[in-house]
Amino acid sequence: MKKLMIVARETYVRQVKSWAFVLLLLSPFIFFGISLGIGYFIGHQEATNQRIAVITNDRELRQSLKKDKQLTLAYTKVAKADQALTAQKIAGYVVIDNQADQRLVATYQGVKTLDTELKQKLTTVLNQRQLALNYARVGLTVEEQKQLQQVPVFNEKIDSEYNNKETVKLLSVMILIILMYFILLNYSATTAQEIAAEKGTKIMEVIFSSIPAKTYFYGKILGLFGVIFTQVSIYLLGGGILYSFLPKLGEKFNWLKTNQSLITDVIQNLLSVSLLYVVLGVVLYTILSAFCGALVVRVEDSNKAVQPLMYLIMGGFFGVMALAAYPENIIVRVLSYVPFLSSFFMPLRLIDGSVGGGQVLISLSLLLMTIFLLANYIAKIYFGLILQNDDISLWRSFKKALTIK
Repeated sequence: MKKLMIVARETYVRQVKSWAFVLLLLSPFIFFGISLGIGYFIGHQEATNQRIAVITNDRELRQSLKKDKQLTLAYTKVAKADQALTAQKIAGYVVIDNQADQRLVATYQGVKTLDTELKQKLTTVLNQRQLALNYARVGLTVEEQKQLQQVPVFNEKIDSEYNNKETVKLLSVMILIILMYFILLNYSATTAQEIAAEKGTKIMEVIFSSIPAKTYFYGKILGLFGVIFTQVSIYLLGGGILYSFLPKLGEKFNWLKTNQSLITDVIQNLLSVSLLYVVLGVVLYTILSAFCGALVVRVEDSNKAVQPLMYLIMGGFFGVMALAAYPENIIVRVLSYVPFLSSFFMPLRLIDGSVGGGQVLISLSLLLMTIFLLANYIAKIYFGLILQNDDISLWRSFKKALTIK
């Protein structure tokens, strides 16, 4: 056990100290920070330059419109507003005149068509004000005004809970599968390169004289699992901090608060048996990647060796993407039992709730048995795989490794 942990620690430290790992770890946060900064700057500029000025002497209208952030009441003269429009300080202006017959007339001047939503808001406010002026002109009582303002009621009942459940299911599947996909793509190549780098070196003969090849193999795999766990943990921690911090940055992130229950449901789906499938999928493909890396002589050939594995990963990923809306499809049901693909397809059925506990147990048993048998077999032949240093085809390299004892 002590030797196993020494190998695991050395592998882990070497990986996390590399610049490639540091850049990989920080790149999402750097990209997000840059995107957030650019978005905030552009949003701030647009909020200032894209506002519409409203010019009116009507106090009631000014009171109704002053809280709208798309509008500004800073200009009281048409000439000043026109200068601001020319200088691109505003996107346009609306002049509201109260005619002699108390009819409101609004005239828009701008460089582009007035936003439909904003136009509708202005029209609603103008209609309400015009109605109030009309009532005052004809001398209606408050009770008579209320009677005239009565409008028909249209009731609508929508099963929002059903729609939310479907959204939660889809989001949960997408997040889980995309997370596993990118972990596998990155660490399949990393694992293959880590193993291939030691292939055929004299020092490996010395190492194997003091540490059993099987123990060394398990130590390497354990160290790589530690690297994966570190990266995912930091991403989860960073995501949690951002989740609590972003709503404080302004209205743009208020959707995090309004969708609190949806986000909670998604997190619950992620922290279920589905996560176990993702973990086991990463374990299985990491072991296979190590095997692929042990078949080549040169490090630069490791990417070629791991290509069949990449195709399998991509097949599982794009298969789930295509069938995400059909969890009870016969293809999904069959592939949820195939060890190399069940990590992609069974979470889809689990999140949908269309699979029983007995079926999950069978699928998990097949997956665990495959991992155990594969790891045990590769560990058994690892000595020959590493010491075989002839530059031959992958199949011949595998066959020759079996003869080295």
